[in-house]
Amino acid sequence: MIKEIEQIKMRKDIKYLLDSYGFSVMSLAEYLGIASNSLSDFISGTTMRSPNFDKSYVGLEELKKQIKQAEEYQPNE
Repeated sequence: MIKEIEQIKMRKDIKYLLDSYGFSVMSLAEYLGIASNSLSDFISGTTMRSPNFDKSYVGLEELKKQIKQAEEYQPNE
C-alpha cells in the first residue's frame, strides 16, 4: 500500500519536473537510471516495477534536493 501511495506522489513530482523545469522524459529517465519508455508508461498511469521504483524513488528525492539547493543558491559577490 505504501508503494502505491509513493507512486502517486512520484508521478506528480515527475509531471511537475517536466512541466516546470523543462526536463525531457528521456533526460529524466537517464538521470533516474531507467528506460524512457518505462518512465513514459509510468507517467501514463502504469505501476512501476520494484527495481525501477527503487531507483526512481531515490533519484527523485536526490533531484528534489538538488533543485531546492539550486533555487536557494546565492552567488558570492
